[in-house]
Amino acid sequence: MESVNGELISINDVFYNNIPGKEYKCYFSKGEFLMVYRVFYIDDFLYSLGVLTYPNKDKNREMSDFFNSFRIVK
Repeated sequence: MESVNGELISINDVFYNNIPGKEYKCYFSKGEFLMVYRVFYIDDFLYSLGVLTYPNKDKNREMSDFFNSFRIVK
């Protein structure tokens, strides 16, 4: 967020296969864009997934499909 001079708008708990993580959202570029990141610490590895979009596209189906498309293979 600091690199884009973003404004934090929320931090929420999220889960991947019952493993807790965090989702944070911020506006940047004077509120023209929304950055959504999910972070998980699983088996000594940090996983970070992010989406950049327009604020009116928050929580759309494509974003959910993107976040749900990842699988951790051990």
